[in-house]
Amino acid sequence: MSSKRQGHHIIVRVREKIKTVESLVKDGPIIIKSYLGDFWVSERAKEKLRERNIDTNEFLEWLNIGVKHLCETSYSGIYACMIPLPGESPDRDVIIILCEEICKTRKKRLPVVTAMERKVLKHLARGLTNKEIASNLKISAGTVNAYLDSIYRKLGASNRLQAACIAVKSGLVVPSV
Repeated sequence: MSSKRQGHHIIVRVREKIKTVESLVKDGPIIIKSYLGDFWVSERAKEKLRERNIDTNEFLEWLNIGVKHLCETSYSGIYACMIPLPGESPDRDVIIILCEEICKTRKKRLPVVTAMERKVLKHLARGLTNKEIASNLKISAGTVNAYLDSIYRKLGASNRLQAACIAVKSGLVVPSV
């Protein structure tokens, strides 16, 4: 194939992809995060979050954390695929596509954690130390360590950061500031 014809095929493919993105922006459940940290949420994405009784601001806060570290993740049954848009800076605009279908095919059984382990995980996801967790939950630091050992085993995590990421990613806890 000549380079002129090959160039034409590339242009046609790019135009088709642009039309797909335009229709997603117009009708799809998407969120766009600017490099400045601002969010735009499509009406369909708002509907999808309302259907699941998910607070939009809480979801956006969670996404703000995840955008820097993940390409795809699941939150309370909603699958979010994050695609960085072209740009020079490492902090780029990101388009986030929400769907449920992929989540159904990838659905893993969530580990069973106790109510107290979930509380410890929530504080862990906030970045608190064992001493701070103990103080907030009115238990000893040794008890926090025992809960963390159990949590690590159940989640298959080897450290607190990994446990927090698994818990947030799987929807076991919702991070809060």
